Amino acid sequence: MIVKKISVDFDSGVDLIVSISRNVDLNDGLWFNIENSTDLKSKDFKIPQNMYRALLEVYASFYENNESWYGNSVNEYVSLNNLSVPRNGVFREVIVSLDEMKNKKKKKKNTKKKTTKTKKKKKRKKRKKRKSKKRKRKKKKKKRKKKRKRKRKRKKNKRKKKKRKK
Repeated sequence: MIVKKISVDFDSGVDLIVSISRNVDLNDGLWFNIENSTDLKSKDFKIPQNMYRALLEVYASFYENNESWYGNSVNEYVSLNNLSVPRNGVFREVIVSLDEMKNKKKKKKNTKKKTTKTKKKKKRKKRKKRKSKKRKRKKKKKKRKKKRKRKRKRKKNKRKKKKRKK
C-alpha cells in the first residue's frame, strides 16, 4: 500500500470564520439555551466548496445562572431523591452533528456506467499506445543491430583487402 503525505500548514491562520450561533438582537446572547435533554437546536450555514479543512469549537456551560450554579442539580439526582429544586444542572454529553447537505447535485443513474465505459476506453487506448511504442522500440533495435552488422562486415572486408594488397 502506498501512502501519500499531503503537506498542509495547520499552524497558519484561518481564511474564513463561519459563526454557528443563533440569530438574535444585539441585546441578547448568541448562544443556544438548552432547556432539557430532548431539546435540539440547529443553524443553517454554508461552507465554501474550496474548503479542505474545518475546525468546530463548542463551548458548553454546565450551569445556566452563575449565581446558583451550586444548586443546579443533575436531573437524575433530583428525581431519585424526590426534590423540588431546579433541574438541568450539569451536562453529561453534548452532541454536535453536521448533516443534511441540501445543495447536493443530483446524479443521473447512467453516469456510473458511462464513466466506467469511458475509463475502460481510456485504458485500452493507453495499452495500445504502450504496445505501439514497444513495437517501435523493437524495430529501432533491429535496425541498429543490422547497421552494426553491416559496419562489421565492411570493416572485415576492408581488412581483407588490405591484407591481399600486402
